Amino acid sequence: MSLFPVALELSDRPVLIVGAGKVAERKILKLMDCGARVRVISPLASALIEHWASLGQIEWIQRSYHSGDEGGYCLVWAVTDDHGLNGEIARNVREAGGFCDTATASSDRSMRSLAQGNVGSLMIAATSNPSDPIFSRMMVREILTSLKAEGLDSISIEHGCLREALLLQKMSSEELVRNMSKVGLVFFRENTDFSDRLALYVQWFGQEVSDRVRSCVLKRSEGS
Repeated sequence: MSLFPVALELSDRPVLIVGAGKVAERKILKLMDCGARVRVISPLASALIEHWASLGQIEWIQRSYHSGDEGGYCLVWAVTDDHGLNGEIARNVREAGGFCDTATASSDRSMRSLAQGNVGSLMIAATSNPSDPIFSRMMVREILTSLKAEGLDSISIEHGCLREALLLQKMSSEELVRNMSKVGLVFFRENTDFSDRLALYVQWFGQEVSDRVRSCVLKRSEGS
């Protein structure tokens, strides 16, 4: 069966993690970066997870999982050392209408976390079917290395800034697509100087758009 890839906006959304070891640490770190409200259920926790809980960055319920704990969560990660328990949690989540990933492959899990990495504003994510997490991580690293060598980290930022600047011009979808088609990878390879590209933006789209792109790129580059 094929998989449906999707990127979720989890800011201030509640998610549940059952288990509090090294695998949980990796999941929690990414979820906190997304702004999710993380609740952890586990009788014991790693020192790092305890630290996050003491700072109020996550909520840690210090006990074993009870059937029904998954209620109210659309996303659950079952990452305990007990494979049977992970499968039970996954089944309960599925029956409750949510989605659950498990620490190891399970026929009961209903979602799969992707290997991921970022180049500028671009996120690269991968999985395989059947699941092979090690190969997926290897491929993401390979792709990221190649894209960084091409300078895609800065290109992705500028491309996003240009799109935002054009959207502020109240363009129709057709106009936006037509104008953005001018700035593909060939454009950046043939116009390597930022000032030269800004001059072309003035020529094509006007001074206001060019100024917005300059300001946006400088701001985002300073924050990266």
